[in-house]
Amino acid sequence: MILCVNYETAHHYGDVLPAQAKLRYESIVERQQWEIYSFNKCEYDQYDTPATTYFIWRDDDQKVRAVSRINPTDRPYMLKDIWPELVTKYPMPSSMKIWESSRMCIDKNLDPITRKRIVSEIVLAHYEYCTMFGIERVLGVMPPFIFKTVWQRSGTSMETMGPIKTLEDGTRIVAAWGECTPEEYAAVIKGTGISEPVLQLHQSYVPNEKNLSKAA
Repeated sequence: MILCVNYETAHHYGDVLPAQAKLRYESIVERQQWEIYSFNKCEYDQYDTPATTYFIWRDDDQKVRAVSRINPTDRPYMLKDIWPELVTKYPMPSSMKIWESSRMCIDKNLDPITRKRIVSEIVLAHYEYCTMFGIERVLGVMPPFIFKTVWQRSGTSMETMGPIKTLEDGTRIVAAWGECTPEEYAAVIKGTGISEPVLQLHQSYVPNEKNLSKAA
């Protein structure tokens, strides 16, 4: 199961917010050696806000072993602020109906089979969440191989939004987005082979203050 957590509900799940920040530090700062903000071995940035929803996977000992986050695009977000040149095929999104996914991290110490299952659950969580709350599209910036092996292989019809960019360190990135319809959700269920719901929401969870209905 994937915990669906925001600032208002995180206290129901112990230390999940600081734990996901520490996992991001281990994955992004220590292992990938990104030169980005951190404090006390926690990675964070300006897109960790009260509007953020986190998808968090914990093991049987309740240790956070994977995370991804999602934010609405009607406010500052990563693609628009940092890599606007990646969007050339479409207008730059700015809508409560379009959300950006980022910071997908999975504990490298997990065995390959478990990691693969978690990746599938996190992808499915995006489409389950978006379908649940009337979000029409999800987008993200990622290496092209992640676009192909994670998102497309999971059954999504995601497409690129513009050109591939090569960063100074040689990393290649591309922006991609896809529709979040019931039909697309069904395609991801088929692509991942996971037929049961993956999200766990607290009964008090509300994704934001504007236009989206409260979760049951």
